[in-house]
Amino acid sequence: MSGSELSGLTYESLADPKWKGRLVIRASNNIYNQSLVASLIKNNGKGKVAEWSKGMVSNMARSPKGNDRAQILAVAAGEADIAVANTYYLALMLSGKKGPEQQAAAKKVKPFFPNQDGRGTHMNISGAGLVKGAPNKANAIKLVEFLLSEEAQNHIVNNTFEYPMIKGVSPHPLVVNMGLDFKQDLKTKVVNYGKRQADALEVMTAAGWK
Repeated sequence: MSGSELSGLTYESLADPKWKGRLVIRASNNIYNQSLVASLIKNNGKGKVAEWSKGMVSNMARSPKGNDRAQILAVAAGEADIAVANTYYLALMLSGKKGPEQQAAAKKVKPFFPNQDGRGTHMNISGAGLVKGAPNKANAIKLVEFLLSEEAQNHIVNNTFEYPMIKGVSPHPLVVNMGLDFKQDLKTKVVNYGKRQADALEVMTAAGWK
């Protein structure tokens, strides 16, 4: 696949017929996909995303299966050209924590951040919240505060390969090597992922997205 094919690539353009049989992605019951599709519905409307979902299903190289690493492995094996996956899975494979075979496979693929000419790349999050009426409110707050400490953030960065949440902590070098100057989607508020989740699952299911 040439670099020119990826130029200007967006989530929306993944439904283009030119990608027929060249795409791998997780199942519709996966929260990552539901959040992505929910963000698309927020930005493009449910009707357009329903058609988009049909195009995505048509372009799949295989029926959805496995986690993000399975999608990356499929591209490395030549079963597809594009895998929709979170960066931390790629870094996990590159780290060698999942064995030399997955490490070698990860080295065969390159990350690409979609929608750089528009709203930016969709960002999934890891979050913490306090349940209303929690019996140990003070300790719960202390736990969240600890998770946002330099010690905890360094542990997370070096073991899950996610992006840090506080200043003074750098992403793992494997993540840094993927590039940090990409445009993030800061326009779409995360609350919309939840608000539009049911609609997202509905359009994916209707399109035959297994």
